[in-house]
Amino acid sequence: EEGKDDLFEQYLEVRQSVALQKHTLHQIPANNQVCDVFGIHPNLPVLAELYNEGSALFFANTGVLDDYADETNYKVKSVTNLFAHNTMQRATKRLDPYKEIR
Repeated sequence: EEGKDDLFEQYLEVRQSVALQKHTLHQIPANNQVCDVFGIHPNLPVLAELYNEGSALFFANTGVLDDYADETNYKVKSVTNLFAHNTMQRATKRLDPYKEIR
């Protein structure tokens, strides 16, 4: 099916010689994503086990917003620079996924 296989091809194109091969990855289900499965690094089988038993989770394609926002007001409502990888990493590390939003 076009699109799903293309994602791995895109990954291979970007990562080139350091790309992990699909058959080496621990596959986990990817609900409500553009693909059916995610691949976890072959050296992290315990992470796949924790995920499959419901003791671990992943945040995919996320960003950090400090308040409800849309394309017209996110620059004013967000404290974090949303388009800088280093600031998103710092903000994500401080994120509390269980904190209720106002």
